[in-house]
Amino acid sequence: MQFERFVDRRWFRVCVAMLFVGLSRQVALADFPTARLTSIFPPAGQAGSSFKTVFAGTDLDGATAVWFTSPGISAKPVSSAASEATFELTIAPDVPSGSYDARIQSRHGISNVRAIWVGTEREVAAATDNTAPATAVSLNVDSAIAARCTERANQFYVINLSNSQHVVIECVTDQIDSKMLPVMLVNDAAGREVARSRRGGIVDFIAPAEGRYILCVHDVLFRGGAEFPYHVAVSTRPHLDSIFPPVGHPGTTSKYLVLGRNLPGGAKSSFRGADGSALDQLEVQISLPQPSLDETGSRFEYRVQGDSGYSNPVFIAVEDFQSCAHFPSTGSAEPFEFAASKGQEYWFEILSDRLGAPSAPDLLVQRMIDTGKGDRKTEDIRDANGVDPASPFRVPMNGLPTRDVAFGLTIPQSGTYRVTPRDLFTTADGYPAAYALSAAPAVPDFDLTATPAVVVRNAGADVQPTGGIVLRRGGTFPIDLLIYRRGGFSGDVRVDCEGLPPGITASGLIAAGQNEGVLFLSADKSAKSWTGAARIVGHAASSHGDVTRQAGYRTIVWGAKGDTETTHIRTSRDFSFSVIDEPAPLVIAVAAGKNATLAKGRNLHVPLHFTSAAQITAPMQIKPLGMQQFFPLQETAVTAKGNDAVFDFDLGTPLRPGKYVIYLEVTATVPYPVATAGAKKPGGNISGIVYSQPIILNTAANPG
Repeated sequence: MQFERFVDRRWFRVCVAMLFVGLSRQVALADFPTARLTSIFPPAGQAGSSFKTVFAGTDLDGATAVWFTSPGISAKPVSSAASEATFELTIAPDVPSGSYDARIQSRHGISNVRAIWVGTEREVAAATDNTAPATAVSLNVDSAIAARCTERANQFYVINLSNSQHVVIECVTDQIDSKMLPVMLVNDAAGREVARSRRGGIVDFIAPAEGRYILCVHDVLFRGGAEFPYHVAVSTRPHLDSIFPPVGHPGTTSKYLVLGRNLPGGAKSSFRGADGSALDQLEVQISLPQPSLDETGSRFEYRVQGDSGYSNPVFIAVEDFQSCAHFPSTGSAEPFEFAASKGQEYWFEILSDRLGAPSAPDLLVQRMIDTGKGDRKTEDIRDANGVDPASPFRVPMNGLPTRDVAFGLTIPQSGTYRVTPRDLFTTADGYPAAYALSAAPAVPDFDLTATPAVVVRNAGADVQPTGGIVLRRGGTFPIDLLIYRRGGFSGDVRVDCEGLPPGITASGLIAAGQNEGVLFLSADKSAKSWTGAARIVGHAASSHGDVTRQAGYRTIVWGAKGDTETTHIRTSRDFSFSVIDEPAPLVIAVAAGKNATLAKGRNLHVPLHFTSAAQITAPMQIKPLGMQQFFPLQETAVTAKGNDAVFDFDLGTPLRPGKYVIYLEVTATVPYPVATAGAKKPGGNISGIVYSQPIILNTAANPG
């Protein structure tokens, strides 16, 4: 299911920590020139406006374009240097409010992703000194401002409101790739606190009297700097919190209940938002699309139009689920009953945490037994929840664990069965914690997630993004793959890439029974310069026919820095990369006529051959990658003899028998053929990280 997840960031970071344990220190990035974005400022603009924006990072010299995930946003270059590039952005009037990915194109290829925000409110110029109430910036109703947190300080804004005027103050941070955890306080003219938000970035405020109100904004830990931008809007337009049902059947038209604030024609509901404010409700009719055959699911974006413009979007998962409801504040939800025959394979799945609900779902499956006395008794068949981090029932989304659960079950006896959803968290009374339940005959299927290779150093303590995906002639770039198997599917998945330019090939495999794999992008020696988007697609055969699924894409926005942070991962809307017209500084492959071996499932032996402009004399640091269990492994120093070397490594935990495709991350000092910041003239030496070509291991063939 490739739809976005909007959740409390603290839980999201717990999920990330479970994937990358102990990622808390910064590491130097690869020095081979690759366009890399670290920040955009201002990171927001009003639809229908033009403004100048500075893109900061490394290797941005020669920047000529910015690639956006909306055709309504364009950029005209103004100036560029290695550390920053300025563009004039133009946002068309019909671009919906929300977050959009941006990548900068420099002479060193396309960069990594950073997000910008499109709003409907009039933008106010950023302040340079508003860290005291006396220097507060005026922020009128239906206006917005982009700013950066000031370290160890508050920032202040003046809002003039009439008596009983209703406004929603929203602070956008996650949606623009900010590290900020926002806190907002609203004080009246006398300095008394009248509203606050210490989580969620929303203040729903009705002015108790006409007057001047002071908005105070700061990071929860009072951090600041270029990596802590935010965008605050004071708005009277509609704001949507959720929609029910959260799931709809493909190709249908149905009625939905929208919950939010300032809803035109809305009525008071019995629900409350995450901030405790009472929500309005509005019944609407929505037609859902029919997803294409290569999608495991999609999300439909819906907005409400008010006098002040369109609302923020809410999302409906376009999927086949049998039941939708809200978890009650106490007790179990309404059970779902169905008839099944002995030996049938059924698949049970609940969707709730992935919708952003603060829930911990549990599914209890029971067989209903007729006592012959006019009533029934129950026999418990399976009880599964996602609270245990090691639970095998937890459903991942975009490669990260969630608290939702799913499992297959062979029906033991013909008859009637009941599945009862329960929430193991105590949901606040009135909070709309929705869920969707599927209990149906199993259909083999899978979800695929693709993540560009990252830099992993110091026994997995340092994990950093590599910048943009850049291929040089003769080079290889690995894309890590994760698969979630559903409906009993256990077969091979062949992975390739659609939309590739001439000279570029892609191949990958996730072997039967495995949940990880690697897609290798490779450029031959004739490849020409190119930048664009492609699609990563998985193909498999199942008992129900062939299955084709497009991958979801995720990106590491930044690595860890300090003990209070974890690696931040999010989805990206497309898969883009560059081919640049220069030879790869180093090509690494298994030596011709030889094979990599894995004795006893753990003793890795790889005879290597290097192709470089000159002989490598300094020791290299090499680390195996391609499986999550390799992350905690320490890199090893290897010295080449001529153009060859041998990499011997103890993996620690033996791999199970099977076929594996992995790769090596190699840090080496080599001559670089073009002028760079590290080598002012061609032929100078430069140190950086490169990835090897595929390494195939067959544990069954090398039992040791």
